[in-house]
Amino acid sequence: MKTLLTVVFCVISCASCYAQEISLGYTKESLFPVYQIGGYKVFPVGYNPSAPGTDPHGTPANHFPWLHPGGSPDGADESQFWSVKELKLPSPIVVRRSVMETPDWYTAMSDRGYSWTYPVGTVATLKFFDKELGEFSHHISTKVREGNGIDCWEGEEILLTKRVPVWYNSPDNCTDCHQDVGRHARSLEPKRHNYYFWNRGSDGRFSWHPFKDTDRTQRVGQRVEIRDSREIIFRK
Repeated sequence: MKTLLTVVFCVISCASCYAQEISLGYTKESLFPVYQIGGYKVFPVGYNPSAPGTDPHGTPANHFPWLHPGGSPDGADESQFWSVKELKLPSPIVVRRSVMETPDWYTAMSDRGYSWTYPVGTVATLKFFDKELGEFSHHISTKVREGNGIDCWEGEEILLTKRVPVWYNSPDNCTDCHQDVGRHARSLEPKRHNYYFWNRGSDGRFSWHPFKDTDRTQRVGQRVEIRDSREIIFRK
């Protein structure tokens, strides 16, 4: 009887552990932004993969509206504003090896990479700060249905101040913006030489990634490994 009670207690305890919400916050300094290039490798955001002098950006990850959080313009003074991202997860994010989604015309040495899916009930919050105004806006997105992609999310903005920075454009709907820019990246045509499809993120979100050590090494063409952390389940 004692053994049975012990087993029941352990099962209930484990279930309650998994039911606990996982909360984490990060910035681009603590989770350095990278984009996948195939072959389970990444480039740091800001690195231009095109041949020298052939394209000013080389990939959507390096320019508006993908480069800065919340579609901030490329010319905004980053010394005057910053952002903090937060995730509240009802269960861990599932990461898998996958074939990277690319347009039909796109060719690469390898299209192997990783994709990840957030659990239903995930709340992603982007908090904007201005040096003069302080914390002025929250972009909040909630995953409301099963699947992988921005169609599974709903979003809103909460303005915390009456004034906003002159460069800031308030979005009508956060998820609509992500849907538009995500679709644009996927349907890019080779309008010019040496411009590549590579972009950040998965499941409709751009900033979070599961890769280990990218914030320290920032190496070009780094073959990545998945972090061992409580917010990740890696299904090989």
